[in-house]
Order: sequence, then structure tokens, then C-alpha cells
Amino acid sequence: MDRFKAPADAVDLCHFIKPRENVVPVFRIPHLYFCLDVNPSADGSAYLEYGNIKVICSVCGPVELKQEGQVVTSFKFAPFSTQIRRDGVRDPEEKRLSQLLLSALEPSLVLSLLSQGQLPSWQIPNHSNRTR
Repeated sequence: MDRFKAPADAVDLCHFIKPRENVVPVFRIPHLYFCLDVNPSADGSAYLEYGNIKVICSVCGPVELKQEGQVVTSFKFAPFSTQIRRDGVRDPEEKRLSQLLLSALEPSLVLSLLSQGQLPSWQIPNHSNRTR
């Protein structure tokens, strides 16, 4: 197979790339911690810690249904995850993040294998730097 040859007057793309000025030094990159099967009552669970961000995710199921397979996601911030304590009511941001999570997961799952099942998934960020 022949490789494409650039014209003689072509300029290398590296000539146009400028170095980034906001690069974080390696010694300031937060440590990453990841652990599987942290929730014994779930079929699968994981815990991720990256700097001040802590997330736990559990998957339970499948649950038998009378219709075709579906994926259900639930995204919930822990009450102590921000500087202002959250109440137990689900806010619009949690609903939006749950929908984004569902749209990210659905293409990667073969729902025909869960022919009459439901696969629930929960994500609970424990802490983050953001303010409410």
C-alpha cells in the first residue's frame, strides 16, 4: 500500500501549533484512586477519587420487566458534596446529569440481551470543588 505523499511546498502542521501556557506541572496533578466492588449489596460498584472529587457508582440488576430491556440512571449529589448543604429534593442539575449519563451509556449496551430486564445504575458524587 502506497503512502500519501505531501506536496513539496507543504508546511508541517507543528509549525502552527503554539505551546500551551496553562500546562499543570506533573507534581501538581492530583492522585487517582480507584476501587471496585465497594458496595456488597450491588451486582457491580466502583469508587473513584481524583483530587477533591469522590464518586461512587453502583449497578443493580437486571430486574425482570414485562416489556423490552431498558436502562435507568439516577444521579444524586451527596448532601455534603458542596459548600452549601443540599436538601433531599432532586434538583434540575441532577436530572440533567442523569439524562446525560443515560445518553452516554445507552449506545454502549446491547439491550436486546436484556430482553425483559431493567438495569438500574446510581451515581453519587461525595465531594467536589464546585459551589452550588
